[in-house]
Amino acid sequence: MTWTPDDAEIRRNALALHKAWRAAETAYNESDETGDDLPPDGEAELRAADSDYYAKSGELRKEHNAKVEAIMAKYARPTPSLKSAADEAERVYLDAPGEAIREDDDGNAVICAKSGVPIFETDEVVEDSDTGEVFLRAALGLPPRPADEDLEEAA
Repeated sequence: MTWTPDDAEIRRNALALHKAWRAAETAYNESDETGDDLPPDGEAELRAADSDYYAKSGELRKEHNAKVEAIMAKYARPTPSLKSAADEAERVYLDAPGEAIREDDDGNAVICAKSGVPIFETDEVVEDSDTGEVFLRAALGLPPRPADEDLEEAA
């Protein structure tokens, strides 16, 4: 004989109710019913109210934008904007001698913990996983890593 729990009948009833609920939910989801359905007169009133609102809000937006532009023009700075200053600083950095500076996740320059010099993207480094410090291999007296082709020849 198969074991059945004492509340088997309650479980069967719960299953039947669950199936009925899911069937009703599926029927609703597949229907065009939104729950917000209005009679045609209500829909017309709603469209009229929306149209009035959008017309008035558009006029207010135009007035507001004109006021903002007038204020901005009145107080405009004759000096270059911060954006153009940033663009110029980037151009000068990219045109300068040297390579790209290595940056951390926050955009800060990575500095060798031993020598204090900035590290380029192409520099060979050693990172201390405990402290997070970064060292140039050369600053620690380590020789350069062998090139990939040197490793293949040695193998």
